[in-house]
Amino acid sequence: MTTEANLEALVTAQNAHFYAMGTQSEARMESRLFGAAVDCGMPHDTDDLHGWVAITVGKFLLSGPCDDGDDWDSMEGLGHDEFGRLEYV
Repeated sequence: MTTEANLEALVTAQNAHFYAMGTQSEARMESRLFGAAVDCGMPHDTDDLHGWVAITVGKFLLSGPCDDGDDWDSMEGLGHDEFGRLEYV
């Protein structure tokens, strides 16, 4: 079962692998990435580890709430100053 903690570990492993590319610890970080991906539900025989991870991480990062009831995109309380820049009103 994929949990939020498993997905966060997958993101961390993906970042660690990215920063280890071209170094002597790249293979170790790729092994950790593989383990984190398997923990998130990736089949052991997947041909494209990095593609699977990219899609899964992308879905996780974009899975937050953003329906019409959210206020994050509301312009209420904002206006424009004399130069056209946004400001609180």
